[in-house]
Order: sequence, then C-alpha cells, then structure tokens
Amino acid sequence: SVIQKNWYISNAKGYLETNVFSKGKIKELEESKKENIAVFLDGYVLPRLNVHTSLNKKSQKELIKALYTKYKSEFVNYIKGSFVIVIFSQKNFHIFNDIHNVVKYFIYEKNGSFIISNSVRLISKNTKLEFSKEKAALFCLFNHCVSDFTIFKYLKQSKPASYLRLADYITIKQYWLPEHLFFNKLKKLTIDEVALNWDKLIGQYIEY
Repeated sequence: SVIQKNWYISNAKGYLETNVFSKGKIKELEESKKENIAVFLDGYVLPRLNVHTSLNKKSQKELIKALYTKYKSEFVNYIKGSFVIVIFSQKNFHIFNDIHNVVKYFIYEKNGSFIISNSVRLISKNTKLEFSKEKAALFCLFNHCVSDFTIFKYLKQSKPASYLRLADYITIKQYWLPEHLFFNKLKKLTIDEVALNWDKLIGQYIEY
C-alpha cells in the first residue's frame, strides 16, 4: 500500500481534523455497530511466522484489523515491514511505525496545539517553524538527527517502534527496543560471554 498524498492529524484550529479518513468513512464508522475501527496504512506490512495461516490470505488492512481486534495495541508484535499505521478506534487515534523507523512521521506540538504528519513541508504550511541553533549544531556534529529531535523547535520525528496514542492528549512510548533481546535473559556473565551475547543480539536484531 503506497500512499499517494501527504497526511495529517491536527487540532490547530481548535478541533480535531484529519485527511487520513474521509468524513464519510468516519461517519460510517461511528454509526456502524459491526465495524469499530478504521485503518490507514503508509507503507506495507507482512504477518510474522507466529500469525495463524488463516490470516495470510487477508489484505494488509484486513490483517491489521483482525490482529488489532484480537490483540489491541499488542497487534504490532505480530507484523513486520516498513510502515506507519494509523488506527481510528472509538474516537481515539493510535499511530504505530516499524522498528527501523524507515517510514517516519513528525509531531509539532506547542501550547496544547499539535500537527502530526508525514511531511515537514505540510506542517510548515500550517504553522511557522522556528529554527533551532542548538539542534542544528547537534545535526552538524552527528551528521544526522539523533533520537527524535529535528532542526526546528517544537518539532520531533518519530523514533523506531513508536506507539503514539491520541485521546485527550498525546502519549508516546516505544513498544520494542533491541536491548530487550539481551536484558530479558540478564545474568552474571564473563566478558567473553557478554561479547558473545551482543554478537547474538545484533544477529537477532537483523533477523527480527
């Protein structure tokens, strides 16, 4: 599924608006008793090996709906790919991206107002972005933006494996970290064992 246009979710006008779903779809979603979620996909997803084979024939959006219905926010542990997924559920938005952050999105947040989008240009058309000398210096030092910072004030980029939930306010957490593969089995190790475990960790991360 390849997105054809830039998307956004914003409350900058004092109410929640988005071009992720059409008004018709949102209205249909709220009135329907059978359908309680809507899915927007930027990128592509594949089921993991632990997903039941009956789901393998579903479309990407049908796969996401089926897994989200069963596992809620944990559904993301049953898929892989390069993606940003937006789920509208009971008047809340949930946004997930992949563990490598290949498909990014950006969050501008200031004084309770926010714009979330896959396009900095789109955000800049709706609010005046302020250049940050400190963040620009860090960018020059590392030759890329570290963590979630950008070269603008109040503008962040998504981290790998991010789960953003928008209800009354925005909360963001990471649903997976590489070190989980190592520290879940933490024990007293020799230096050689530590080196061997980190070697395995890198291999497992690449295969994940």
